[in-house]
Amino acid sequence: AGPVVPGGYHYLSKVIAGALVAVATGRTYSEASQAARHALGHASGLGPADRTKPYSVNGQLAADWTEVFTDVVVTQPQHWPAVVLLDATKFWRRVPGGRVDAFTLLFAYGYDVYEGPQEKPPEMDPADEQARDDGALFGGDPVAADRAVNGRLLRIGLAVEENEASWKAFLSDWSGTPQVAVGDGAHGARNAVEALWPGRVLWVRCAYHWKKNLVSAVISDLVRLTGLPSESAKVQKDRLVVQARAVFTSTAAFLQFQTSARKRFGRHAEFAELPASSLVWLQTNSKAALAQLAEADTRPGPQSIGPLEQVIFRTRQQVAGRAQSLRNPVRTQRMLTLLAAGSRYDANVDIWAGLIYAHLAANHSRPALRQREVTGHTMSELAIPQPKPVVLRARAKSSPR
Repeated sequence: AGPVVPGGYHYLSKVIAGALVAVATGRTYSEASQAARHALGHASGLGPADRTKPYSVNGQLAADWTEVFTDVVVTQPQHWPAVVLLDATKFWRRVPGGRVDAFTLLFAYGYDVYEGPQEKPPEMDPADEQARDDGALFGGDPVAADRAVNGRLLRIGLAVEENEASWKAFLSDWSGTPQVAVGDGAHGARNAVEALWPGRVLWVRCAYHWKKNLVSAVISDLVRLTGLPSESAKVQKDRLVVQARAVFTSTAAFLQFQTSARKRFGRHAEFAELPASSLVWLQTNSKAALAQLAEADTRPGPQSIGPLEQVIFRTRQQVAGRAQSLRNPVRTQRMLTLLAAGSRYDANVDIWAGLIYAHLAANHSRPALRQREVTGHTMSELAIPQPKPVVLRARAKSSPR
């Protein structure tokens, strides 16, 4: 199976790599450590003194390896591709009497090549293109061939909160300048993109979130107009709601909705004092939306951060249960780096074991970083404010009928 451990080191390289892959695929430190101890005991022919007891679930072993070997095994080039999708999610920590903000995760998802309805670049020879599709130009690896045309998670960053300063720090860590950045309505990411790359990056508003806000506005207006509940079939199947859901499919669809909404709500007495929400949305956003639709077929990338939303949902499932105990920002960031590699399907036991072995052999059988060097660091070093706890109120019990 090849070299397993440099002389003088205590652990098998493949066992270390297996623990890091486990962390990268969402396993906790405890689960990864227990599996590593089982593998070490099996490899040495030894096990717990009492075979009836399971291996220890103390997570320190995997946590230490995450600290010292993450930068060894994650070797992705740190360069922004042509298109980046940006979004964030927040976590809380429980305290006596309520909860406080714990930290925020910033996400970047990217595309190296043009995605969408524009024509394929003509410079590649048809024979070479077929070879590329077969994976021959990528060492026969069909996954690598597929990733050359599909998006993937680039990185996950740790921050106190989502704002312009945190996004600037996150984006300036890597080199290069993307052509397009896609985000939702939060101003922090857009302001950071415009500050870092003024006039060089096209900002695209996420059409999914834009449409979601518009559909909610239309339904709210119909509820005011008809007096029916928002979930009623008559409201949900109203022609204007149907048009709103298709508003970003083309410029013609947007203009058709705009005409219908103004005709429906523009002169209605119900909206004399308080204008219709959908008309306010149009007044605020129609110019930017039409401009974005006009160039949608000629720019790279999608109109939505939908692909990234799926990654965020999965990451929340992996991190939420541990938010209470993640207190060290340096070690937490390295764990997030492993999670990003796992999401890209870059976590490979054999490849990572080889990298770990080579690293140890080049450093006299010791990691270049000493484990637990960052033990003294705390989340407070990220200047996390100390807000007043949000009181968690118990739900009122319904009275028996």
